[in-house]
Amino acid sequence: MQAFNRLEARYGAQKAPASYPPLEAFLAAILMDGLPRQRAHDALEQLKKRFVDWNEARVSTGREIADYCRPVNVPEAGGRNVQRALEKVYAECTTLALDELKAKNAKEAREYLGTFEGVSSAAVAYAMLYGLQKAAVPVTRPVLRVVERLGLVEEGCDAERASRFLERVVPSARTASFFETFSQHGDEICLRKEPKCRRCATARLCVFRRNSGSALKVLSHRPPRAAAHTTSSARRAKPKRSVPARSRKKRAAR
Repeated sequence: MQAFNRLEARYGAQKAPASYPPLEAFLAAILMDGLPRQRAHDALEQLKKRFVDWNEARVSTGREIADYCRPVNVPEAGGRNVQRALEKVYAECTTLALDELKAKNAKEAREYLGTFEGVSSAAVAYAMLYGLQKAAVPVTRPVLRVVERLGLVEEGCDAERASRFLERVVPSARTASFFETFSQHGDEICLRKEPKCRRCATARLCVFRRNSGSALKVLSHRPPRAAAHTTSSARRAKPKRSVPARSRKKRAAR
């Protein structure tokens, strides 16, 4: 994928950060459905400080979980989804953890994580990539925005279909780099409003830029120099003002 190669050249090949325990990666992914990635992990750290263990969080309410995430402002729906996930893991797994999913293949792990209420396909893929170390491409809002603008997926494609397509075309060994690179590009350059097209390494490949009019066609823009040259030449070649013969005779008589 040419766009992926260009972004890797721009940002450098990205390595996945240190892996998380599977349950923690999954809970962070659930919080990411309503928060930017870093704030979701900050909220998770607050929960780890406030609760003795995840069982204590399990018996709390969604509102309490959301409140305990402060100063990160977590929606109450996010707190409820975390509490429901903990309750389901407690009821169905041998321990309050997801470590046993490591022994399952990618398809089985994805299917199980997809049974959790209120959990998006991006959250499932994130938990697989960072908690289970299985190849997956989480398509968060910034990633979806970038791949759609580049024309890698059709306009209006949802995150789940985009993820399935990207997992077919991105080599499994590079899925973490793909996610990290496209996330960074979406957060820093390809913004939802006022994208920084002047600094974009993939501007010449971008369908969104081509279809958005001359305002975004900044990389190929050059100030017109021909007009300035013509003006300058015209100024140098301007003819001197002629003086009528009668006026010349009067001046000579004086």
